[in-house]
Amino acid sequence: MKNTSALTIFNTLQKNLDWDDIYQSTLPDLYNYFLYRTRDEKIAQDLSSITLERAWSNKLRYRSDLASVQSWIFGIARNVFREYLREHRRNASKLVPLEPEDSQTDLFDRNKFDTKILLKRLIAMLPEKEQELVALKYGAGLNNREIAKLLHLSESNVGTRLFRIVESLRKKMEVDNE
Repeated sequence: MKNTSALTIFNTLQKNLDWDDIYQSTLPDLYNYFLYRTRDEKIAQDLSSITLERAWSNKLRYRSDLASVQSWIFGIARNVFREYLREHRRNASKLVPLEPEDSQTDLFDRNKFDTKILLKRLIAMLPEKEQELVALKYGAGLNNREIAKLLHLSESNVGTRLFRIVESLRKKMEVDNE
């Protein structure tokens, strides 16, 4: 005998999801996440669209009792990024493109520009797990609890690691600016 009430509840939950709203609210964070990870706008756009396509095609597999829609989509995004890295492993060292040198800016903007390049390079030199934390926190805008669920860590562990990473980056930036 089939449990039709469970299927009815599941179908009702799926119908209540507003995919237009999910797309609009998730796309900027997805794009920023991939931009942090790849440092390339075109690749970030491509990976964001692949992620949203997979979420849409697998929407019947989403379970609201296990995770929020945003966490579920970022789980997909992490898998998409891993696949991208596997496909482009030989070119992984080229993920941090140099900014054009012929930028016509005043001195203030130039210093800000140089600081941004330095920060990108320092983040790219971090171990993979630390890059992932930075991208999820500052690229995707997830909170520590959501990151903890995605990475199967405790919330306090995520906070501690992020604090240490930011402090390390800050010290390296200060040393480089002296």
